[in-house]
Amino acid sequence: MTCADMDRVKADFVAATLRAVRANFDMIEFHAAHGYLMSSFISSLSNLRCDEYGGSLENRCRYPPEVFLAIRALWPAERLMSVRISAHDRVPGGLTPDDAVDVARLFKEAGADIVHVSSGQVSSSGPDVGFHFCFRIAFSVEIVFPILCSADQTQFSPWNFLVKGSSRLNPSSSISS
Repeated sequence: MTCADMDRVKADFVAATLRAVRANFDMIEFHAAHGYLMSSFISSLSNLRCDEYGGSLENRCRYPPEVFLAIRALWPAERLMSVRISAHDRVPGGLTPDDAVDVARLFKEAGADIVHVSSGQVSSSGPDVGFHFCFRIAFSVEIVFPILCSADQTQFSPWNFLVKGSSRLNPSSSISS
């Protein structure tokens, strides 16, 4: 993908955001999970670039926040904007839960109101870990904004939940029902 291609994709995201503004949507979600294009930049399994957008996690996380910032600038401040990320690629050498915490923090700094955490689908060879990794992320680190965790819809659909932001999350006070 060339820089010109990346500029076109960013322009398409901007155009879609403007349509959502005109349609009076209450919220939009920037999808950077499950092997889709933005996720393919973040994951070391799919990002094999040798330029400033590849290599380290910092470099791999350069383009998705650039796009996010472009659409955040157009999205009304009073309306919510979430970003969906993968908590784990489920295979060796892929994104880890610790990486996902760093990714979530980057998007928070870029203006995300909510981070929607799920896992997998960059590779189909990894084991199904359900909601366990997003649960671990939500409750093992300091997160100061809401996290929406979702699970495999076929196995754990009752376990999709919103974790309220606080200085220290804990299961007894932070799960919204």
